[in-house]
Formats: sequence, structure tokens, C-alpha cells
Amino acid sequence: MKKPFFIVILLVLVLGLNLATPLQPDGINSLDEGLEFVNFENPLDSNPGTGTSGQFRIHNTHTELLTGIGFSNSDVNGPGGAVILSNEVGFSPALISSLDADQNSEFVTYTVNIPSGQTPGLYQGTLTAQDFTTNYSGTIDFSFAVNQLIQYSVSGLDSDDELIYSLPEDDTQEETIRLTNTGNVDLTNMRITLNGDFTDSDDNEASFRINNNAVTLGTPYSVGTITIGSSTELDIEVSTDNGIRLETYTGTATIESTTYPGITFTFPVNVRVEPELCKDGRVSDGDPVGGPNSGNIRIDIQEPDDGDDFKIGEEMDIEVNIDNTDDNDMDIALEAILYNIDEDEEVENIEVEEEEVEEGKDEDFKFELTIPFDEDLDTDDTFILYIKAFEDGDEDENCNYDSIEIEIERESHEVVITDFQINPSVVSCGDTVSFTTDVLNVGEKDEDDVKVSIIQNTLGINLFSEIFDLEKHSDKDNDAVKTFSYKIPEDASEGSHLIQAKVTFDGSNTNSVFQSLTIQNCDGTVSGDVLSLPQTSYTTTIGSSFSVGYIITNTGSTSETYTVEVTPSGSWASPVTESVTVSAGQSTTEYAFLTSNAEGTYTATITVRESGSVVDSKTVNVNVNPRSTIFAPSVTGGSVLRNLSNSPTFWIVGIVILVILIILVLWAVFRKR
Repeated sequence: MKKPFFIVILLVLVLGLNLATPLQPDGINSLDEGLEFVNFENPLDSNPGTGTSGQFRIHNTHTELLTGIGFSNSDVNGPGGAVILSNEVGFSPALISSLDADQNSEFVTYTVNIPSGQTPGLYQGTLTAQDFTTNYSGTIDFSFAVNQLIQYSVSGLDSDDELIYSLPEDDTQEETIRLTNTGNVDLTNMRITLNGDFTDSDDNEASFRINNNAVTLGTPYSVGTITIGSSTELDIEVSTDNGIRLETYTGTATIESTTYPGITFTFPVNVRVEPELCKDGRVSDGDPVGGPNSGNIRIDIQEPDDGDDFKIGEEMDIEVNIDNTDDNDMDIALEAILYNIDEDEEVENIEVEEEEVEEGKDEDFKFELTIPFDEDLDTDDTFILYIKAFEDGDEDENCNYDSIEIEIERESHEVVITDFQINPSVVSCGDTVSFTTDVLNVGEKDEDDVKVSIIQNTLGINLFSEIFDLEKHSDKDNDAVKTFSYKIPEDASEGSHLIQAKVTFDGSNTNSVFQSLTIQNCDGTVSGDVLSLPQTSYTTTIGSSFSVGYIITNTGSTSETYTVEVTPSGSWASPVTESVTVSAGQSTTEYAFLTSNAEGTYTATITVRESGSVVDSKTVNVNVNPRSTIFAPSVTGGSVLRNLSNSPTFWIVGIVILVILIILVLWAVFRKR
């Protein structure tokens, strides 16, 4: 009985095992077969830092529908143990949702991301496709090559791949460039060579050091080996001799490898020897700094761009970003200097009012500089726009500057009005006014038919000069002065009128400027003779004070208080404002004191206001001479006594002393008694 029972139990176990194992059609092992890769393509050989891809189709070799076929892959192995990890491989699409029996899928793309610096050589990996429902699967090997990439990058140059130094004579500046191996091969036998002419006509020079080692122009400096993915910094220092000529010295730097001749890179090296802008050089907290992007004050010229073109007389828009990296707020002032390097002279200068820049913050400064109408300006010269930023009142502690080069152009035909004066600028109906224009030929060509016009339609002003000639900008007879007179109509409308002065040249070309003329008191209620001048011309010297006399007459029936404004033309002196009270029917003579600060011939306008309205205005001429040194003769001996004897003070003091002596004598006499 026991034996048949044992046999039955054994049959039940075998049957149970068979029921627990799914039947496999055609006898294919589910872990090895069932899905086939067809139309397979290997990835293309590629460079490190890029991606490469291949494609394939999946064939369902079975007689049933498969749902949910996914993909996986192994690590991709290369030479010498180099590996591209499996997570760098992706599939598109990543899942085939269904595939009929004995059918091919659409193409599947697989992509391999090759990391930067990946070792060159042949790489091999395995792709696997598996149906998640049936566990049917299939595999295939793939391969591709990672190319040898011999390359490097250079950082630290400007936007035009130039190395630019800007420094004064007898100074030193250091710039740093970085060489980075961006390929997959160690760069051996790297070197850099400086070439160029950095010497002036007197053999003063700009010399170089690299990483604190002196270098000779034309002789390679060894950089050594730069391994894959690493960088090497080169601190390139330039020093200028005392007395070296102010100009731009140009050369080149060449980076190369004697092992790999095909990776040579050459870039310009420019040394701008410039005027000394900061009185102690570039400084931060009193210590020297190396450039515009170092120290407490950092400068970024945002507008104009390096190399921008401007015409004679054109207005240049300047925008500068100032970064205060200090741990204190700072009042920062700016100065813009347009400099002619070839002539070693300043062309134009403008100062910008200081502005507080908070610690760790930056501010934008916007202002304008006009290219002057300079007939001697040689457009072939090199012009540098310098922007100087410094701590207001502490330039010796914090000062920095930056610069760009600009181009200045001169038109073939260009005549401009450099000055337009209206005298007087406030008049009444029936008064006569004069217009004076200064014209200048700033063009490259002579002008044969030039005409000046004064135009204001509502006042009926339409005045023309005779036709005249002007020689080109660089010749002597390139300017002219034209003066016109006009009587204001009795019925002219009161108010401010814009007067146009226009110059016509080269057929139909024109340039114009405008000034305002004020007409008032045409109804006769206020006399136009409130102001009179005992003198209309004055001569003084720079730095001297002088008085301008004027007479105020009140022709009215009540006492009046007038406001008198003396306004110099331009900035040669400061304006003066005074209040003058005059009784009815009376006149008073007053004086305004001015101090001249510039040599030249100028005007000043005296304007009289009553209750805020202008009642009269007149102009005086002032000739300011340069300061002269006067030597006074020495006074000795009898001449001193003569000068004293001619002084009233001398006699007053003598009388007082005599009276004191008499009193002392009388006191002594009566005391003895």
C-alpha cells in the first residue's frame, strides 16, 4: 500500500510543477529570445563633449501580441578601462506600447552622450529589448569610436580676442590669461611667444614678464603640459620706461605646441601708453591696482563701443557703470577725457557731478561729450576716450579709469556756426537789435559760395549776408564773422521768439543754430530807458575783480524796487544778482563786482526786472588779459619819509603823540610844586 501511495504523491508534485511553469511557444527561452533587432545602425564616430546616435527596429518573432517593450543598456567600455556610464545612453521612444506577432516596430533612436575629455578609441556596449508582460527579450552589441580631440581655449582677452594694456609711462600693469585643455589628449610642449615693436624713437620701451619671469621678444616661453580638463594661468606683466612716448604699441602673442603643430593660436597685444589720469595712479584704499576691473571702484564703459565713429561737432552719448565693491558707501565723481595720443594732448574734457554709490552696489552714469569744432584736429590720429572715476575728495585713496578707442571723421563739406549772439536779447517794439554769427569751415574742402541767413517769420526777419568764400579747415582763412541789424516792428507781438541763424554751403547743405529774443513792454507802460550804462567796455586780468557800473532810472510816480541780474556769457565769471530801490523820478548809480577766471573777450548782460518782469537789458564787453607780474621799485631812506609825510595818517598820529607829550610835561611841573 505504501508504494502506490508514494507514486501517486510523486505524480501530483510533478503535475503541480508543470502547472506552475508557463508554456513557452516554439520552445524559445524567455530570457534569451523572442525580440530581434533589425535594420540596426551603429552610432557615428564623434568628438568628446558631443552626442552620437544610431537606430534600429524591433521584430516580434512570436505569434502573439506583445505589449510594453522597453530598453536598457550596459556601460559602454573603451580603451584602457575608460567607460561611458549606462545613464549616458537614452532611447526615443523609450517604450513600444504594442507590437503584433511577426511585425517590425517603427525606428527607435538611441543616443550616447560623450563626456568632455573622454579618452579617444573604440567603445562597445550592449542594448537589450524586453517585453514586460511575457519577459521575451533580445540583445545586440554596438560600437563606435571617440575621436581624438586636440584643442584648448584662451580666456582673459577682450571681446575682439585682443590683449590690451592701458597705463602711463614709468608704470606696470598685469593681465592674466587662462589656457584650458578642452580636448581629450594631454597637451605637451606648450609655449607662448611675444613679438612686435614696443620701443619708441628714443629707445624707451615697454618690456614684458610672464609669471614673474623676464621674456625676450621673439623667444618662446615654455608653458609645459596642460592635462585633460585642466587649466594653466599666465600672468603677463608689462612695464613702461620713464619718458616713453605716448602712443599705442602693437604686437602679437602666439600660443602653440611643438607636439601638435595644428593648434597654433595668435592674437594681438596692444600697449597704450597714456597720460597720467589718477594723480597716484590706479589705487584702491591707497594701494596700487592693476586695471579697470580691480579695486574698490570698477568701471565698465557701456556706451560708446570701442571703435565707434563720430563726426566733428557730434554729440557723444556716454554711459558708464560704476561698481563700488568696498564695504562703505562712496561719493564717486567721474571725468571724461578725449585724448589725442599722437599729439599727446587733451581734445575735450567734461566733469560729472559726484553721486553716492552704496557699498556692494553699482550705478549707471549717463552724460554727453561733444567733439569740438577744432580745425586742427587730424582725423588720422589715434583718439582715446578715458573715463576716470574717483572718490570725491579722496582721489589718492580710490581712483580708477578705463578707456576705449574711437574714430573721428571729418566731412568733405561742412561749415558750422560756432557762435550766435543777439544784442540786446530783451527789447521793445521799435528797438534795434544786432545779430552776430561766427562761421567756421571744418570740412576737408574749400567752400566758394557760403551765405549766412537770419530768419524769424512772425517778426518778418529775413536777413542775408553777401556770398563769401572759406578755405578748408586746415587753412588760415577758414572762418568769418557776419553781423546784421534789424529794427523790431512797432506792432510786433510780445513774448519769446526763436531766431534761426543758418549757414548755406556746397550748393544746398545747411547748418543752423537758434537763440531766443524777448520782446516786451510794447504798450508804453514801462519806459525802455530804465537802465543806462556809463561804460560799455572793460579790460581786466585773470583772477582780478572789477566793477561794472550801471544807472537805474525810475520814471514812475512811486518808489520801485528792481532786481538787477548781471549774467556773464559762459563761465568766465560767476553771475551777480542785486536788489536796487529807486525813489519816484530819481536815478541811482550802482556797481556789480565780477571776478574773471578765463582769458579772452566776453560779454555780460545786465537785466533789470520789475515785479519779476524784464523791463530793460543791455550788454557790456569785457576783455580779460593774462595775469602779468608787476615788479614794484624798492623804497628806502628818505623816500620812506617822503611817502609817510604825504600821508594824512602820518600827521594825525604825530599830533596825538605831541598832545600826549605836552600833558606829561605839565603833569611833571605841577607835581613838583
